[in-house]
Amino acid sequence: MIFSACEHDELITGGQLNGAYTGTFYRMGPNTDYEVANVTLFFCADGFKGGSSIAKYPAICQGNYKLLGHSIEFNNTCFWTADFDWSYILSGTFNISIKGDEILLKRYYSDNVFDAYVLTKSSELKCD
Repeated sequence: MIFSACEHDELITGGQLNGAYTGTFYRMGPNTDYEVANVTLFFCADGFKGGSSIAKYPAICQGNYKLLGHSIEFNNTCFWTADFDWSYILSGTFNISIKGDEILLKRYYSDNVFDAYVLTKSSELKCD
């Protein structure tokens, strides 16, 4: 799934994402090849939880989130050890694009590096 910058996505003006989403996570940069991980995210009311096929890449766990227009802010409430790069924790602000049942989350860093979650709503998984 690829979102074009010229396409119109659904503007979120508050509210909540509800449901389970599966897809991939990757970090992209001009000078490094990063792995692609399979991820699952559950958005239940104003909380989230999830996991990854690769330990701490990304580090998802659980917390709460707030939708703000074309961005989403995650507050991860889990305890983390110091044995990995904390920039992989699902926390902080991401750009969000929504097209039907598909979501793209992106966070940009310096040097043309970014994280991306490419997710599709799952009809098979439900919030507990």
